[in-house]
Amino acid sequence: MGTLPTMATCPRCYGPLNEHHKCRPRWVRRFLRQVLVTVLFALVGMLVSVALVPHVLPVMGLIVGGALGYGISVVTRGD
Repeated sequence: MGTLPTMATCPRCYGPLNEHHKCRPRWVRRFLRQVLVTVLFALVGMLVSVALVPHVLPVMGLIVGGALGYGISVVTRGD
């Protein structure tokens, strides 16, 4: 029984290294992470707003949560 050949991985993006390998630009990863954190915090803020005051629209919780998430993603950005 033979073993399967292993493919080398890129030390920067951990993608498979082949002759056509190109890493995604770092700004794309940073942007996607920032959008993900902002949206998640906005959803959590909306859920907290609905849980505390269920008869009011959760717009304020959405805005506050999104702003907090954006701020946290900017401050903790790990270049």
